[in-house]
Amino acid sequence: EFVRRQIAGDILFPNDPPSVVATGYHVAGPYNLEIDNQGSPVVREQNRQLELADNVATLGQTFLGLTIHCARCHDHKFDPIPQREYYQVASTLATFRHHHGKPRMVEGLPESDARRQAIRERLEPLRARIAEIDGEARQLLLAETESRRQEKIAEAAARLDRAMTALGAKVQRAEVRIVDDASGLPLEVPPPQRSSTGPDLRTQAWLPGTVVLFALGLLVFGPVRRRVSRVVAPRLVVIGGVLVAAALTARGLTGPVVDVVDSTARQEGVKDAEFHRLTADRQYAEALLAELTSRPPVVPPAAVLQEIPPDRREEYAQLLREASNLELEDALLAGGPAYAVVADLPPAAVHVLHRGEAGQPREAVSPAGVAAVLPARSDFGLAPDAPDAERRGRLADWLTDSRNPLTARVIVNRAWHHHFGRGIVATPSDFGHKGALPTHPELLDWLAGRFLGDGLRLKSLHRRIVTSATYRQASLLRPEAARIDGENRLLWRKQPLRHDAEVIRDSVLAVSGLLSPRLGGPGYREFAWEPHPTDDVDANYAPADATGPEYWRRTIYRTSVRGMDDSLLTAFDCPDPSVSAAARPSSTTPVQALSLWNGALMVKAAEAFAARVRQQAGDAPRDQVAAVWRLALSREPATDELESSVAFLSEHELMELCRVIFNLNEFLHAE
Repeated sequence: EFVRRQIAGDILFPNDPPSVVATGYHVAGPYNLEIDNQGSPVVREQNRQLELADNVATLGQTFLGLTIHCARCHDHKFDPIPQREYYQVASTLATFRHHHGKPRMVEGLPESDARRQAIRERLEPLRARIAEIDGEARQLLLAETESRRQEKIAEAAARLDRAMTALGAKVQRAEVRIVDDASGLPLEVPPPQRSSTGPDLRTQAWLPGTVVLFALGLLVFGPVRRRVSRVVAPRLVVIGGVLVAAALTARGLTGPVVDVVDSTARQEGVKDAEFHRLTADRQYAEALLAELTSRPPVVPPAAVLQEIPPDRREEYAQLLREASNLELEDALLAGGPAYAVVADLPPAAVHVLHRGEAGQPREAVSPAGVAAVLPARSDFGLAPDAPDAERRGRLADWLTDSRNPLTARVIVNRAWHHHFGRGIVATPSDFGHKGALPTHPELLDWLAGRFLGDGLRLKSLHRRIVTSATYRQASLLRPEAARIDGENRLLWRKQPLRHDAEVIRDSVLAVSGLLSPRLGGPGYREFAWEPHPTDDVDANYAPADATGPEYWRRTIYRTSVRGMDDSLLTAFDCPDPSVSAAARPSSTTPVQALSLWNGALMVKAAEAFAARVRQQAGDAPRDQVAAVWRLALSREPATDELESSVAFLSEHELMELCRVIFNLNEFLHAE
């Protein structure tokens, strides 16, 4: 059902806002706005074909483990996928596109709907209890937040005043002032400039021309030559005349002759660098001031959590999780702007393109699947110009058909991959000829069959894997087995797996007690940000020290910006969020240790962890060490660990022991 809603949720469940939002899967990829706005028709069509190829590639690799997109220009070189079938699959996705980042307005359910009423009935007592616990702390934090917001508003207003004053002075100094009709902004035309090419030679070369003619006359006319020869040699006169003519000509080409600015430039207006900078400063200040004044003060739940008495924190966190979940569900049911499919392109036929060239269409094709996957069901029985609802509806049915041999195997293999660090097929997104062979093909078949028999329930699949004898093996190295299978492909032990970068960060926040329990909503920003003032001016991003309650949310809510990586996540191989990664690398570098020991988040988390331990265990060193082990490692410390840690605390602060625990392999790995 999850797959069906991602493919065609707006078609199968048109009155269910979350199902419409699920189709954001199709439009979450990159798009080339520049080409669409300014490219020629041919270039735009080529760009459209690239978008379709990206959608087909994502569809094929995600749900089928097939590289269907490799058949765009020719028949697939390795798998039984003809070029025609690539365009058949592309036809199922050809009636929508990205819409240049503009969200779709999803129609929500009315407040009188029974589902929303039930949510409000459940929310009311939760909110009352939350207010009872955090009332005083929240009001105090709200006052502090509002005070900081007013300070930022005052700074933005002062910045706007400075920009307006400087811009006004600049405009007053300009000799010509024109207002741009499109933007309403003043434009400056500089005073007349000196010409870079010089005057017309027809009006400025008369003097050197006369000198040259006189010098030539000395050689042509005898009487003139004889009279001049009485004073000076004629050849010297000729040479001197040519030199003077050349000098005057060069002077005419670069001389300080004032040119007139073209009338067209006067009408359009010309901004100099200073004027453009001042205008941009004013626009930034206006946008920043509007952003600050329109946004009410918000207190992060993590900040409130720190102000609540320790004996109520667990109850408060649980209440907040339940309330956030219900609020998120209600927000989805209420509708609003969302990045989702808008099927507004006419249901035109898709043609096979010779060699993949947009300008060489051949025969039209009907929407269909890949015959080699499910021969009896790959023909959807549709016309080439079938409507979007029929195209994506049949595609969703084909992908989730119980007789489809790939979909169940692909998802089972992905689950196995995350539990063991390597899938039964080591290339999770490529089950084709160029992908890896399965190490245990019969096991993969058996798991897929049981998965279908359990009603495709992922919880049952996970339970079956983690309760298996294979998963419950020790991770100790066995030399005799390592000599035969050094890569552990045959699973003779439980391979230790380092947690993903996001899990490490979330675990640090959770153990220290800093993790915000709030679900959903806008993500957190690890950078200073100023909004887009106009369409033609980029937003301003700057690095920031991302420590504080507003950043202590699960890493899934992180807002990513190109060029501003999180040092901890990057060190632990977090992939670039702009591209999909079927399998992550797992490196070991000195930077990882430095990030874990010296990172600003790690230091703050260690301090909070130490405070949490003192609240729970008091000041006795042995009790503190036991609490650290229980909270961070979910076990009691061994005798040698206890004694060495107590000795460590005799010379160092508890916070330092907490930093050591965050750097343990046992904390960073699943064993």
